[in-house]
Amino acid sequence: MGLIEILLLLVLLIFLLCYNINRFLGLPPGPTPWPIVGNVLQMPIVGIDKRMMELKRQYGDVFTLWLPYPTVVISGHEALKRTVIRDGETYAGRPDTYVMVLLVQGNYGLMFEENEWYRSQRRFTLHTLKNLGVGKDSIKDTITMLSHRTVDLLRKTNGEAIELKPFLTNAVGNVINQLAFGFVRPHEDKEIIRFQFLLNEVFEHFNEPKMLLLDACPFLRHFDRLLGFGIETTLHGNDAILEFIQKQFDDHKKVINYDQEPTNYLDAYLHELHRREKEGIQGLIL
Repeated sequence: MGLIEILLLLVLLIFLLCYNINRFLGLPPGPTPWPIVGNVLQMPIVGIDKRMMELKRQYGDVFTLWLPYPTVVISGHEALKRTVIRDGETYAGRPDTYVMVLLVQGNYGLMFEENEWYRSQRRFTLHTLKNLGVGKDSIKDTITMLSHRTVDLLRKTNGEAIELKPFLTNAVGNVINQLAFGFVRPHEDKEIIRFQFLLNEVFEHFNEPKMLLLDACPFLRHFDRLLGFGIETTLHGNDAILEFIQKQFDDHKKVINYDQEPTNYLDAYLHELHRREKEGIQGLIL
């Protein structure tokens, strides 16, 4: 058998393996992955939601994507109820990604952890937000006030052509700011707009399909300029976000009164840390 025949046979075997890999591994059906990169290059940068709907129509409510590792996608109301809703703990796992190592030295926080630390933080967060009025009339008062302020500001434009997004961003961002830090920023304060810009910048880069290649081939980081991953831009935006949050933490810690009931999430967190420190307990595992 000559070299060409061997190469053709090898290519055929690889194709058959990729074509049947979901069946071999007992995974739901899905588009055929390519070697090494999986389905990453088959996912568009823009309009990924439409692509997902096409895959749902083709493969059903549960299908597999290789990004570049196997990822089971669950869609449809009934499928989500059977899995994520009724058996949430089983489906609470988070993937380990190289991008998260770059950003925050690994999986960390409510969005990316899955261990006892995550579960304790989740319990604390839900309990605190409930005490702060989420789902009650008190949070509605804040939303109503900010809605009226936004309408008043829009009326002052006298019907001129404006960019509406900053007005809405300020209103929604201030609801979160009130819950998290306990105060409403004035409309002319640009910190909320800047914070949202940084978040969007980081997540846009983070969600690009080509960034998924870094999970399969971390060494590609050294070819950032050639491949255009935008790693430095992502790291810069991520650092700015962390600095913003750290500043809020430091400012609150300087003036907090532990004899008063907390009125926002950050103060509640500091109260809990202070209580546990007095009891000789480190960390926040509740």
